[in-house]
This record gives sequence, structure tokens and C-alpha cells, in this order.
Amino acid sequence: MKLGIITSNELRHKFFRRLINSHDELEVVFCICEEDSKSQKNNVLNSSNFSTLEKNHFIERSNSEEDFFGCFVSYSQDPLNTKIVEKNLLNEDKNLQDHINSCEPDVIVSYGCSIIREPLLSKYDGRFINIHLGLSPYYKGSGTNFWPLVNNEPEFLGVTYMYINNLIDGGNIIHQIRPTIYATDTIHSIGNRLIRDMTLHLSEVLKSHQNFKAVKQSVKDFQKIYKMKDFNEKSILQMKDNFKEGMLKKYLKDKLKRDCLVPIVQNSEII
Repeated sequence: MKLGIITSNELRHKFFRRLINSHDELEVVFCICEEDSKSQKNNVLNSSNFSTLEKNHFIERSNSEEDFFGCFVSYSQDPLNTKIVEKNLLNEDKNLQDHINSCEPDVIVSYGCSIIREPLLSKYDGRFINIHLGLSPYYKGSGTNFWPLVNNEPEFLGVTYMYINNLIDGGNIIHQIRPTIYATDTIHSIGNRLIRDMTLHLSEVLKSHQNFKAVKQSVKDFQKIYKMKDFNEKSILQMKDNFKEGMLKKYLKDKLKRDCLVPIVQNSEII
């Protein structure tokens, strides 16, 4: 399968594209990586408008990513046809769009990049899969695996593989997974383990997505939409208090019951 990748350039994204590149059955024909200088993490760390607590949240996240992904990234290689570009350039640069088309991908996968717009959406309709860190349609927007822990709702953590469209996190759903959680976890260990599992599942999603009738998201389902500006010191403190008060132990005790109240889409062909 000829695969195109559109992603970002933090350590988690390097792990993602390099592990995908190691699959024998996948030929990565292009890899577009948006530089991370304008990411939320760098925005917080490099601005005086944020508190020490907010900065430490992202420092701790980076340290955890190094633990999970650093060794693999150090001893692996990017796909040969990798380009580092400015954020949002893909929607404006016809030469970059022509480059993608000339590579003739069977499927394109996006993860962690800016919003993709026309003309790529129409050209690759049914062959363009977006990976959303969060369970749509329950949580959408930014930090969709952060806010469930602020709201004391670990059952809403997960990953959604969906066909991309012109709606934010609104495409038809191919498959969803939940994280493996331990009582001693932190927000960052949960998140990075989930990124690892999401990447490992992708090859099976790519093999089976055309044999599975993707599920349309219902606007009637519970939805919470967050933006980057919603992230603040108060939300971090609430999340940390939830962990201290045994949020994960309480969830794991009633996990089956709580998960059943938040149904997800599962493609039976995916192991």
C-alpha cells in the first residue's frame, strides 16, 4: 500500500511516522511534517503569559515522551520523502499539493497537523484518514484527552480513526480504541501509551477500512468542544486534584459499567 503521511514534528509525531515507515507492507511515498514552533506546547513554554504550573505541564509531557519514544526515535529513520514545512502551508501551496498528487498515494493519513481544506479533501474522499486523539463525537477540538481528566471522566479517553471532511473532528468513524490504564498512571503516561497503541493499530485500520461501513457521527450524541484558550492553571489544578483523590482507582473499579455508558465504534476486523 502506498501511504502518504501529514503530521507535525514533535517527538510523538516523529515516533508515529518512523514506526509507520518501518512496516514492510506500507510504502510511505510522502511525509509532510509541519514545524512545531507554533504548537501549543511551544506557545506556552516561550510566552510570559503563562504560569509556572502551565509550563511545567508541558515540560512533564516532554519528559514522558522522551521516556516512551526517545530511544526508538534515536535509532530509526524518517521516510525518505519527508518534507518539513510551515504550519498551514499545505492549504496554500499548490506546488506542495502537486507534490502529494504526483506521489499517487493509495491512502493519506493525518495526525496532529493543522486543519486540511480543499482541494485535497475531495480528491482523496474515502482515502483520507484522520487520527483524532479523543473520542468523537463526545469530545472535540483541542486537548480532547486532557479535558476528560479535568471533568473526572476517564471513560471518555481514547483515539478515533475517521475519514476526514470539512468539519472539525466530524468525519465518519472507522474505528476507536480506549487506553490501557493503570492506577498509578499520570496523564502523560496514559496519553503516550495511547499514542503508541494508536500507531500500532494503524496498519490494521488501513488494511480493513474499505471493508467496514464507517459510522456517521450523530449530532445528538453528547459533545463537549474545547479550544486552546480554555487551557489554564485552574484546569490543571482540577486535573491534578482528581488524580490525588483516586480518580483512576474509582474508574478502574467500575470500568466495564462506565465504558458501556460511552459506546465506541469498533471494527471487528481490527485486532
